[in-house]
Amino acid sequence: MMNDCQLRPMSLKTCVTMLFLAVAIALLAPSVTLASAGPTIQYFGGSDWEVFNGVDNTHDGGYVVVGHSSSNNGDMAGLNKRYSDAVIVKFSANAEVQWVKTFGGRSVDSFQSVKQTKDGGYIAVGSSSSTDMDMKNSRKKVREEGQDTSNNDAIIVKFNSLGEVEWFRDFGGSLGDSFNGVVETPEGDFIVVGESESKDGDLSGLAQGNSDAIYARYQRDGKFMGAYSYGGSLSDGFNDLVLLADGSAVAVGYSGSNDKDMKDTGPCLLKGIVVKIHKNMSISWATSVDLTDPSYQRLVHSAGNGLQDIKVTHDQGFIVVGKGIYLERKADGSSNMNEDGRIYKFDALGREEWHDTYTNQAYTRFFGVAQDQAGAYTVVGDSYMPGAKKIIALRYDSHGVRLWDKEDEGSRNRYLLSLVPKGDQFVAVGSKYIQGKSEEGLLYIGRFEEEGSKLVMAPNTGSHPAETTTQLEVGETERLAGNDRYETAIAISKKGWEKAEHLVLVNGNNFPDALVGSSFAYLQNAPILITPADRLDDRVSAEIKRLGAKTITILGNSASVSPTIENQLKERYKVTRISGAEVLDTAVKIGEEIRKVKPFDTVIIATQSNFPDALAIAPYSAKETIPILFTEKDRLRPDTKKALAGWGIKNAIIIGGTGVVSLDVDLELDALGLTVTRLGGEDRYDTALEIARHFGAGSPYSAIAVATGENYPDALTGAVLSAKNNTPLILVTGDRAKSTVLDYLNPLSLKKATIFGGAGVVADEIFKH
Repeated sequence: MMNDCQLRPMSLKTCVTMLFLAVAIALLAPSVTLASAGPTIQYFGGSDWEVFNGVDNTHDGGYVVVGHSSSNNGDMAGLNKRYSDAVIVKFSANAEVQWVKTFGGRSVDSFQSVKQTKDGGYIAVGSSSSTDMDMKNSRKKVREEGQDTSNNDAIIVKFNSLGEVEWFRDFGGSLGDSFNGVVETPEGDFIVVGESESKDGDLSGLAQGNSDAIYARYQRDGKFMGAYSYGGSLSDGFNDLVLLADGSAVAVGYSGSNDKDMKDTGPCLLKGIVVKIHKNMSISWATSVDLTDPSYQRLVHSAGNGLQDIKVTHDQGFIVVGKGIYLERKADGSSNMNEDGRIYKFDALGREEWHDTYTNQAYTRFFGVAQDQAGAYTVVGDSYMPGAKKIIALRYDSHGVRLWDKEDEGSRNRYLLSLVPKGDQFVAVGSKYIQGKSEEGLLYIGRFEEEGSKLVMAPNTGSHPAETTTQLEVGETERLAGNDRYETAIAISKKGWEKAEHLVLVNGNNFPDALVGSSFAYLQNAPILITPADRLDDRVSAEIKRLGAKTITILGNSASVSPTIENQLKERYKVTRISGAEVLDTAVKIGEEIRKVKPFDTVIIATQSNFPDALAIAPYSAKETIPILFTEKDRLRPDTKKALAGWGIKNAIIIGGTGVVSLDVDLELDALGLTVTRLGGEDRYDTALEIARHFGAGSPYSAIAVATGENYPDALTGAVLSAKNNTPLILVTGDRAKSTVLDYLNPLSLKKATIFGGAGVVADEIFKH
């Protein structure tokens, strides 16, 4: 059992009091250097986003860090290749940047893990979907020649001590593949672990299920020595590994299988796996732990789940952390699927000694763990729910007793993803949103013992001072508005269309029809006009005449736009109606009409309950001709689910946080075989911002459209014009824009903002010319 000396933050100096009287005196003084010294914190990035995924100590006392970056200014000035690059950064012992290198091409590239090598260089692993620039000589380029789409290949890259590429290799097939961890053997070879969805290419003859845990070996010169798979018929993957003194390794990850390599492990659909890989690449032993209730038989696998990190302990066992799934049962019989942090201690043969489950908020994740010199364990990760995101750190004694837990509260993305020990301190990396900037890579060096129960995460070497502003800076503004929503829609129509053969008519008091109609209207090059349900407004009738319309498409059933209006229009125009039996049924019907004109393999999934989170997606739905389908909070609507299967959809974009569309919907889509992307923020304004960031990552905006987030007509009738102008739709509240919106947009030096609605809903004071 640990003594008190080992548990207190002052333990090291307390334990040497018997040796030096001077130290004893210092310990009795009111102020002690160890207790008062703060951590060293450095942020890295530009005006877009950066994430640090992995870190290692270097021979010179510094640090090497890897991740991905999409900025081309600040610390990344002149380095960005196009979209998202794998990045490697060398920091000095004082956390100063010594050099930065990127790897990849014009698509999405990322490094997940890095180690310094015996020769003073570095080995990094990750994934790449590029086939040009650094990947122009890849096997991936040859394999995907002539294809319209590109998937991730696993990559391993050897750098010299100055960050210059010595060699690289890629590994994969026609689906997604990634290397997530790497170690260097005593012989100087490299063992890598990861996950693969491919069944062909390098995975021919290896694939066992939906996805497989993979491990491979490369010689020091990059020569491929062989690859192997582990798992069963469902989804399996390795997230990290640790090297043992005898040249073997132990890998950790996740599994949803219960057959083949996972036979007799039980029915649980999310298990954490710990697998020892002999130095001859055979499996020495394997063990698993259930990470969710085995009775819960819905698909819960993903690389973001399972066991994430492993370290060898002082007693030659293993400490492992990750995350699991638990169900929050509600009184009405429904349930939420939440996440909890997990820590496990295993002995040298993989037998569990103790474990702990930790919940902070609804979603809690452990990503990194390390043991200190006194034998205690420090864990880092994050915890979040809509509107409250935190970095978390915890400490356990050697027997699994939780000593403390701390947090750094905030409202934007923040997390620590990797942790290594360094003397009596720890080195952690991740990402955090910085006011006045964006999401930046985070390097932390300390013991997480400052400020009582709170963590200090403010930069103390700040190379990016925040600029404070309360206005949206644009070159000019143009306001499209009228006395009410009907006149505003007409003003938008007049701005965007001198003439229009087609137009779309929807109810001005019913958001679903206007929301889902944007893609159809854009396809027809048609403005959207709105009307009361029971009569055609004279002003709307005059605008239809001005446009010279020949065909009018009414969206919605007779309760939305009455037969009286339809019959009145039929006296002069060709009129068609797209509708379902109920208001929300129209979405699938519109999708069917779009399919007749233009094929698609992606849909947008939005809540059926209210408009705010889905407002800003309408221009992108229009521009990319991606239909919008509705969902309930915790499960897909039956008509939506049927359409996804019948249309052969491959990708789904969920709009909004888990507070409006729960993770159960992600899992339901995943079970249908769809690739799922979620775009959401803590409220409607940040959701609109995340949508703009996502679709604008490859090309900075020069102009925007702005509408109130308090109501929907102005934003939705302006969606098609936004699509025509290729501008994102930014939401504001009456007299201000959120600071997060200003932080992202003001560095772009916008030339113009088109305002939908009058000064009463979007005030002039929001803008600075």
